[in-house]
Amino acid sequence: LWSLQWYALLQDENSGRMIQTSCTRVVRRDLTDPAVKQARHNLPRFQQLARQARSKLHRLIQQSTTTKQKVQPDALERQLWELHGAMGLAQLSLKRLVTALEILDLEQEAYSEIRQLNLTFHDAANRQSELDAILEVGRKRDTLRGFKKSVAAEIERGTLAEWIKTVQKSDLVNHGGEVNRLYQLLVEDKKAQSNTLYLDSTALTNASERTDLFSAKQCQVLQQRASLVAVEQEQEMERLLQQEEAQKAEE
Repeated sequence: LWSLQWYALLQDENSGRMIQTSCTRVVRRDLTDPAVKQARHNLPRFQQLARQARSKLHRLIQQSTTTKQKVQPDALERQLWELHGAMGLAQLSLKRLVTALEILDLEQEAYSEIRQLNLTFHDAANRQSELDAILEVGRKRDTLRGFKKSVAAEIERGTLAEWIKTVQKSDLVNHGGEVNRLYQLLVEDKKAQSNTLYLDSTALTNASERTDLFSAKQCQVLQQRASLVAVEQEQEMERLLQQEEAQKAEE
Protein backbone atom coordinates (compact mmCIF):
# COMPACT_ATOMS: atom_id res chain seq x y z
CA LEU A 1 0.00 0.00 0.00
CA TRP A 2 1.62 3.26 -1.14
CA SER A 3 0.85 6.78 0.15
CA LEU A 4 1.59 9.25 -2.63
CA GLN A 5 1.79 13.04 -2.83
CA TRP A 6 3.65 15.33 -5.13
CA TYR A 7 4.73 18.89 -5.75
CA ALA A 8 6.16 20.90 -8.65
CA LEU A 9 9.40 22.91 -8.97
CA LEU A 10 8.96 26.06 -11.05
CA GLN A 11 11.74 28.36 -12.24
CA ASP A 12 11.22 32.12 -12.10
CA GLU A 13 11.94 33.57 -15.57
CA ASN A 14 13.53 36.73 -14.24
CA SER A 15 15.61 35.54 -11.30
CA GLY A 16 16.05 31.93 -12.24
CA ARG A 17 15.09 30.99 -8.68
CA MET A 18 13.39 27.62 -8.16
CA ILE A 19 10.01 27.81 -6.50
CA GLN A 20 8.40 24.73 -4.89
CA THR A 21 4.61 24.47 -4.90
CA SER A 22 2.63 23.12 -1.99
CA CYS A 23 2.26 19.34 -1.77
CA THR A 24 -0.92 17.79 -3.03
CA ARG A 25 -3.20 15.82 -0.77
CA VAL A 26 -2.13 12.26 0.05
CA VAL A 27 -3.46 9.63 -2.33
CA ARG A 28 -3.36 5.94 -1.32
CA ARG A 29 -2.80 3.32 -3.99
CA ASP A 30 -2.64 -0.45 -3.48
CA LEU A 31 -0.01 -1.66 -5.95
CA THR A 32 -0.06 -5.27 -4.76
CA ASP A 33 -0.27 -7.90 -7.49
CA PRO A 34 -3.92 -9.06 -7.66
CA ALA A 35 -2.73 -12.69 -7.56
CA VAL A 36 -0.85 -12.00 -4.31
CA LYS A 37 -3.88 -10.28 -2.78
CA GLN A 38 -6.08 -13.22 -3.75
CA ALA A 39 -3.62 -15.79 -2.40
CA ARG A 40 -3.29 -13.91 0.90
CA HIS A 41 -7.06 -13.76 1.21
CA ASN A 42 -7.51 -17.47 0.41
CA LEU A 43 -4.65 -18.87 2.49
CA PRO A 44 -6.61 -19.41 5.75
CA ARG A 45 -9.42 -21.02 3.77
CA PHE A 46 -7.03 -23.37 1.97
CA GLN A 47 -5.46 -24.35 5.30
CA GLN A 48 -8.93 -25.25 6.59
CA LEU A 49 -9.66 -27.28 3.48
CA ALA A 50 -6.40 -29.19 3.82
CA ARG A 51 -7.18 -30.03 7.45
CA GLN A 52 -10.67 -31.24 6.63
CA ALA A 53 -9.57 -33.26 3.59
CA ARG A 54 -6.84 -34.90 5.65
CA SER A 55 -9.34 -35.65 8.43
CA LYS A 56 -11.72 -37.31 5.99
CA LEU A 57 -8.94 -39.42 4.47
CA HIS A 58 -7.62 -40.43 7.89
CA ARG A 59 -11.10 -41.47 9.00
CA LEU A 60 -11.57 -43.69 5.95
CA ILE A 61 -8.21 -45.35 6.57
CA GLN A 62 -9.25 -46.13 10.13
CA GLN A 63 -12.63 -47.47 9.02
CA SER A 64 -11.32 -49.62 6.18
CA THR A 65 -11.02 -53.36 6.65
CA THR A 66 -7.72 -54.92 7.69
CA THR A 67 -6.35 -58.04 6.05
CA LYS A 68 -7.34 -60.11 9.07
CA GLN A 69 -11.05 -59.55 8.60
CA LYS A 70 -13.41 -61.48 6.36
CA VAL A 71 -15.33 -59.13 4.11
CA GLN A 72 -17.11 -59.54 0.79
CA PRO A 73 -15.09 -58.48 -2.28
CA ASP A 74 -17.70 -55.87 -3.21
CA ALA A 75 -17.27 -54.20 0.17
CA LEU A 76 -13.48 -54.17 -0.21
CA GLU A 77 -13.78 -52.70 -3.71
CA ARG A 78 -16.06 -49.99 -2.37
CA GLN A 79 -13.54 -49.16 0.36
CA LEU A 80 -10.77 -48.89 -2.23
CA TRP A 81 -12.72 -46.38 -4.29
CA GLU A 82 -13.76 -44.41 -1.22
CA LEU A 83 -10.08 -44.08 -0.36
CA HIS A 84 -9.36 -43.06 -3.94
CA GLY A 85 -11.97 -40.29 -3.81
CA ALA A 86 -10.68 -39.01 -0.49
CA MET A 87 -7.11 -39.01 -1.82
CA GLY A 88 -8.21 -37.09 -4.91
CA LEU A 89 -9.96 -34.50 -2.76
CA ALA A 90 -6.94 -34.23 -0.45
CA GLN A 91 -4.58 -33.78 -3.42
CA LEU A 92 -6.81 -31.01 -4.78
CA SER A 93 -6.80 -29.29 -1.38
CA LEU A 94 -3.02 -29.67 -1.12
CA LYS A 95 -2.52 -28.22 -4.61
CA ARG A 96 -4.53 -25.12 -3.74
CA LEU A 97 -2.62 -24.57 -0.52
CA VAL A 98 0.79 -25.10 -2.13
CA THR A 99 -0.06 -22.78 -5.04
CA ALA A 100 -1.06 -20.01 -2.62
CA LEU A 101 2.18 -20.44 -0.64
CA GLU A 102 4.24 -20.29 -3.83
CA ILE A 103 2.56 -17.05 -4.91
CA LEU A 104 3.21 -15.57 -1.46
CA ASP A 105 6.80 -16.91 -1.48
CA LEU A 106 6.26 -18.70 1.85
CA GLU A 107 8.07 -21.83 3.01
CA GLN A 108 5.89 -24.94 2.70
CA GLU A 109 7.81 -26.71 5.47
CA ALA A 110 6.40 -24.26 8.00
CA TYR A 111 2.84 -25.44 7.45
CA SER A 112 1.76 -28.50 9.42
CA GLU A 113 -1.17 -29.13 7.08
CA ILE A 114 1.23 -30.10 4.31
CA ARG A 115 3.32 -32.40 6.48
CA GLN A 116 0.27 -34.15 7.88
CA LEU A 117 -1.32 -34.59 4.47
CA ASN A 118 1.82 -36.16 3.04
CA LEU A 119 2.02 -38.60 5.96
CA THR A 120 -1.65 -39.50 5.51
CA PHE A 121 -1.15 -40.06 1.77
CA HIS A 122 1.53 -42.59 2.68
CA ASP A 123 -0.79 -44.38 5.11
CA ALA A 124 -3.62 -44.40 2.55
CA ALA A 125 -1.39 -45.89 -0.14
CA ASN A 126 -0.34 -48.66 2.24
CA ARG A 127 -3.93 -49.45 3.14
CA GLN A 128 -4.88 -49.51 -0.55
CA SER A 129 -2.12 -52.02 -1.20
CA GLU A 130 -3.42 -54.24 1.60
CA LEU A 131 -6.98 -54.15 0.30
CA ASP A 132 -5.87 -54.67 -3.29
CA ALA A 133 -3.79 -57.70 -2.28
CA ILE A 134 -6.87 -59.35 -0.79
CA LEU A 135 -8.94 -58.64 -3.88
CA GLU A 136 -6.26 -59.99 -6.21
CA VAL A 137 -6.61 -63.46 -4.71
CA GLY A 138 -8.82 -65.40 -7.08
CA ARG A 139 -9.38 -62.45 -9.40
CA LYS A 140 -8.91 -62.98 -13.12
CA ARG A 141 -6.48 -60.73 -14.92
CA ASP A 142 -8.36 -57.68 -16.18
CA THR A 143 -6.38 -55.30 -18.39
CA LEU A 144 -9.14 -52.68 -18.44
CA ARG A 145 -9.28 -52.63 -14.66
CA GLY A 146 -5.50 -52.37 -14.59
CA PHE A 147 -5.61 -49.35 -16.90
CA LYS A 148 -8.21 -47.63 -14.74
CA LYS A 149 -6.08 -48.27 -11.68
CA SER A 150 -3.06 -46.72 -13.39
CA VAL A 151 -5.05 -43.56 -14.14
CA ALA A 152 -6.39 -43.59 -10.57
CA ALA A 153 -2.80 -43.75 -9.31
CA GLU A 154 -1.98 -40.53 -11.19
CA ILE A 155 -4.87 -38.84 -9.39
CA GLU A 156 -3.80 -40.18 -6.01
CA ARG A 157 -0.28 -38.83 -6.58
CA GLY A 158 -1.66 -35.47 -7.69
CA THR A 159 -0.04 -35.80 -11.13
CA LEU A 160 -2.98 -36.43 -13.49
CA ALA A 161 -3.27 -32.85 -14.78
CA GLU A 162 0.37 -32.83 -15.91
CA TRP A 163 0.29 -36.46 -17.11
CA ILE A 164 -2.66 -35.84 -19.38
CA LYS A 165 -0.84 -32.96 -21.07
CA THR A 166 1.83 -35.20 -22.49
CA VAL A 167 0.57 -38.81 -22.48
CA GLN A 168 0.83 -40.51 -25.86
CA LYS A 169 -1.23 -43.26 -27.46
CA SER A 170 1.64 -45.70 -26.99
CA ASP A 171 1.72 -44.92 -23.26
CA LEU A 172 -1.96 -45.77 -22.99
CA VAL A 173 -1.45 -49.07 -24.79
CA ASN A 174 1.48 -49.95 -22.53
CA HIS A 175 -0.82 -49.55 -19.53
CA GLY A 176 -3.52 -51.76 -21.01
CA GLY A 177 -5.73 -49.01 -22.41
CA GLU A 178 -6.29 -46.86 -25.45
CA VAL A 179 -7.69 -43.42 -26.31
CA ASN A 180 -11.39 -44.30 -26.30
CA ARG A 181 -11.05 -46.10 -22.97
CA LEU A 182 -9.36 -43.03 -21.48
CA TYR A 183 -12.14 -40.83 -22.82
CA GLN A 184 -14.79 -43.09 -21.25
CA LEU A 185 -13.05 -42.85 -17.89
CA LEU A 186 -12.92 -39.06 -18.11
CA VAL A 187 -16.63 -38.68 -18.81
CA GLU A 188 -18.00 -41.35 -16.46
CA ASP A 189 -20.94 -40.14 -14.42
CA LYS A 190 -19.78 -40.01 -10.81
CA LYS A 191 -23.36 -40.13 -9.54
CA ALA A 192 -24.20 -43.26 -11.51
CA GLN A 193 -21.59 -45.50 -9.89
CA SER A 194 -19.26 -45.44 -6.91
CA ASN A 195 -16.05 -46.59 -8.62
CA THR A 196 -15.49 -43.53 -10.81
CA LEU A 197 -12.28 -41.55 -10.93
CA TYR A 198 -11.94 -38.39 -8.84
CA LEU A 199 -11.24 -35.89 -11.61
CA ASP A 200 -10.54 -32.20 -11.16
CA SER A 201 -11.42 -29.46 -13.62
CA THR A 202 -7.78 -28.71 -14.48
CA ALA A 203 -7.15 -32.28 -15.66
CA LEU A 204 -10.34 -32.26 -17.72
CA THR A 205 -9.48 -28.90 -19.26
CA ASN A 206 -6.03 -30.20 -20.19
CA ALA A 207 -7.66 -33.27 -21.72
CA SER A 208 -10.02 -31.09 -23.76
CA GLU A 209 -6.97 -29.44 -25.36
CA ARG A 210 -5.55 -32.76 -26.57
CA THR A 211 -6.88 -32.51 -30.12
CA ASP A 212 -4.24 -35.06 -31.13
CA LEU A 213 -5.99 -37.68 -28.98
CA PHE A 214 -9.66 -36.77 -29.00
CA SER A 215 -12.12 -35.69 -31.68
CA ALA A 216 -13.51 -32.15 -31.77
CA LYS A 217 -16.78 -33.39 -30.32
CA GLN A 218 -15.02 -35.26 -27.54
CA CYS A 219 -12.93 -32.18 -26.69
CA GLN A 220 -16.12 -30.15 -26.46
CA VAL A 221 -17.69 -32.69 -24.10
CA LEU A 222 -14.54 -32.73 -21.96
CA GLN A 223 -14.59 -28.93 -21.68
CA GLN A 224 -18.24 -28.98 -20.67
CA ARG A 225 -17.47 -31.65 -18.09
CA ALA A 226 -14.58 -29.54 -16.77
CA SER A 227 -16.96 -26.63 -16.17
CA LEU A 228 -19.46 -28.89 -14.40
CA VAL A 229 -16.78 -30.51 -12.23
CA ALA A 230 -15.37 -27.09 -11.27
CA VAL A 231 -18.77 -26.11 -9.84
CA GLU A 232 -19.20 -29.45 -8.07
CA GLN A 233 -15.77 -29.24 -6.47
CA GLU A 234 -16.35 -25.72 -5.21
CA GLN A 235 -19.55 -26.97 -3.59
CA GLU A 236 -17.64 -29.88 -2.06
CA MET A 237 -15.02 -27.51 -0.68
CA GLU A 238 -17.72 -25.34 0.86
CA ARG A 239 -19.23 -28.39 2.57
CA LEU A 240 -15.82 -29.22 4.05
CA LEU A 241 -15.46 -25.70 5.41
CA GLN A 242 -18.94 -25.82 6.91
CA GLN A 243 -18.07 -29.09 8.61
CA GLU A 244 -15.05 -27.53 10.28
CA GLU A 245 -17.09 -24.52 11.38
CA ALA A 246 -19.70 -26.87 12.84
CA GLN A 247 -17.00 -28.83 14.68
CA LYS A 248 -15.57 -25.62 16.16
CA ALA A 249 -19.03 -24.56 17.32
CA GLU A 250 -19.49 -27.87 19.15
CA GLU A 251 -16.17 -27.63 20.98
